[in-house]
Amino acid sequence: KLSSDLTKGEVLSILNIRPASEALLATAVEDMEERFPEEEQARIIEIVAEVLGSDEPADGGEDGNKPMESIEE
Repeated sequence: KLSSDLTKGEVLSILNIRPASEALLATAVEDMEERFPEEEQARIIEIVAEVLGSDEPADGGEDGNKPMESIEE
């Protein structure tokens, strides 16, 4: 049901931004607070994290990813 309530542009923005908070989600969804109750906002963020992961920079955290080193000479 959520996907039918989002415009194609909003879905694309969510895919690009991968919001991890309501504040970031609000940048992708117009009139978010009026259209979606807090529970649905939280569920959208959960779905994004499950399906796409977060857009956090790699920092050598739990997943073992480390930032790329510069190869400048």
